[in-house]
Amino acid sequence: MPSFEQEEITMTMIYITHKEATVKAGISAMLAANCDLPLVSLDQSQLSCSARGTLITDYDHGMQIAGKRRAACDQALKIIVVTNRTREWDIRNAVDGGIHGILTQDCDAGELAEAILQLQSEALFLSRCISGRARAAMRREKLTSREHQVLHSLGKGLCNKSIARTLGIAEVTVKIHLGNLMIKLGASTRTQAIVIANVLGLLEFDPEMVNGSHDGSTRWMTSREKAAGENLRMAGYFNDIPSPA
Repeated sequence: MPSFEQEEITMTMIYITHKEATVKAGISAMLAANCDLPLVSLDQSQLSCSARGTLITDYDHGMQIAGKRRAACDQALKIIVVTNRTREWDIRNAVDGGIHGILTQDCDAGELAEAILQLQSEALFLSRCISGRARAAMRREKLTSREHQVLHSLGKGLCNKSIARTLGIAEVTVKIHLGNLMIKLGASTRTQAIVIANVLGLLEFDPEMVNGSHDGSTRWMTSREKAAGENLRMAGYFNDIPSPA
């Protein structure tokens, strides 16, 4: 197991800004016990735009900082997110968005150390438990922006005519986009498309409607979405879906 005493680390600072207080405290305690590098635990708003070293944070803040750094062509800060948002689409968006490391919230000090050390010379670190999911995510063809819109309308229980009216496009165009997104998701029916999209992280449902934990990333259903979700559950489509990691 890597340790900070066994390897030479060239960076000078580790910043910890996780939005969940218990996770932030746990990370700080693990690193303080295993690391002799300078640690700074601070509120997210206190992070300097010129900070250099490694940032350990939550998914949303990491994506925000990564976007700003990428726009400024600034790679002086390695960004590691510690999160339970590890479905395929979450991983794909993080990697595409400039995140350097993804760890699950049950990671230990050894994995934290390994991530920090590896990112000194490599571009990406993923928890071993999500590496397979990450490979699948990178192989899967991404949906277009219009296909995303059609999918989200589908998740609200809208028919093709209503989707066309909502998006301001022809109904035949909706059918084309729907067919394309179903091929990309590997779905043979509209219901399967909704279920698969939820598992992959493309749609967010009330955790009471879909198996999985509410980690702050899941929004509550609208009344129309609740009705659609209840119909799916009664049909048994959620019975064998594994909970997101």
